[in-house]
Amino acid sequence: MRRYWPFLVFAAIAVTHVVVVALGYPGYLSKAALMPSLLAAVLASVLVTARVDMSFETLLVPMLLLEFAILSAWLSDMFFSAPPETLGIFASGLTHVLLIVLFAWSLRVPWRSWTFVPYLVLFLATVAVLWSGLGPYIGLIAAYALVAYAMAWLASRVSWVAGVGGALYVVAAVAKGLQLFQPSLLEWIPQSVYDATIMCAYAIGIGLLALASTMRILHLNESAVRPRRASAHRWADKRDLRRTLEHDAGR
Repeated sequence: MRRYWPFLVFAAIAVTHVVVVALGYPGYLSKAALMPSLLAAVLASVLVTARVDMSFETLLVPMLLLEFAILSAWLSDMFFSAPPETLGIFASGLTHVLLIVLFAWSLRVPWRSWTFVPYLVLFLATVAVLWSGLGPYIGLIAAYALVAYAMAWLASRVSWVAGVGGALYVVAAVAKGLQLFQPSLLEWIPQSVYDATIMCAYAIGIGLLALASTMRILHLNESAVRPRRASAHRWADKRDLRRTLEHDAGR
């Protein structure tokens, strides 16, 4: 796990931001640094591990999808910092869509499974709870909730780490939805505590998703380049053998 030490920097910034928010401060600087630190952690872990042995299909394309997903999450963080929240919802939804493409296509996750049923039930329950407060945003939030739960379901097919990350990411999204569209249900909770809880679930969730995706990407890349590396070694062995025979024949 030493190759993944850059994620500790992201974890430190995330803890700092959650503490700052819990104390009642907006934490603009720590929030702005959160996703860039995760972006850097992913890049550093891949560059340290893969180095020269890179496959375009199994490394570069999935890496681009993951990096763009993190960038979109950063944009949603920035948009949610000030009204209107619609841009933040769109950016966060784009993050889910990019992760869906990453899981279903690039990471070759098997998606034909009845395990989607609990996520479908949770999706319907979420829309039902938020329904009365959505107003003109019914279509937007229903579509957002659908891609969020689809992402969480596919994440559970990647690994248990990604599954936990996807679940926490959706918990944060649902909690944010309650805050935006059903604030009367949360009057008994101090706002700073609620905001800190959302950020804690969000940071852990997206951090685990990025870590699990990076591990999966590196595993697939290693599987792709291993035959190429073995072929290169066989060619080098044949070359050395030919030189040895030529040297012996010249004596």
